[in-house]
Amino acid sequence: MTLVAEPPMRLPSPQMTPDTPSALRRALPSRRRSVNHALVCNGQKLYLTCGEYADGTLGEIFIDGSKDGTVIRSQMNMFAISMSLGLQHGTPLSEFVTAFRDFKTFRTPAPVIGHDGITQAHSLFDLVVRVLEAEYGDGQRTAAEEPATCEDAVCEPCTEMLYDDSTEATACHAHADDDGHRAEPEV
Repeated sequence: MTLVAEPPMRLPSPQMTPDTPSALRRALPSRRRSVNHALVCNGQKLYLTCGEYADGTLGEIFIDGSKDGTVIRSQMNMFAISMSLGLQHGTPLSEFVTAFRDFKTFRTPAPVIGHDGITQAHSLFDLVVRVLEAEYGDGQRTAAEEPATCEDAVCEPCTEMLYDDSTEATACHAHADDDGHRAEPEV
């Protein structure tokens, strides 16, 4: 006797009907504003870059770390890509905040350095959504909430964010002399 497995029965989703339009991706412009955050949590540096649409709505995030291995880096990249695609397809930021706020990987909440409104986080994922919630709350930054700029943290010629721990650096690697200061253009 030969048993033949039947294919699993697919039930229609109660939300989806033939008339339901599929979610369309709202593409970001090729030149867009971004806000960079340099944070430290549980001894790990985390750089969070938030890409915005022209109206100030959050559209994508990039996450980079200083002491992460391949596993953590891959997890953070997948988290950022998934969140970015969700935002571009219309998922409200509040859904991500609800899903990942208080996500625990540290035994006890770790102190956070680099954001005035956040003092501790339970994980790097928790930290990311706390920063996004604090900065974008309803998904959009208003003019009153514009981040303060620090002249010393940005390269003057190209406006690239400086990630150097030295407070004396005034230029990125491409525009700096050996001491990290802005090199004078050659005439």
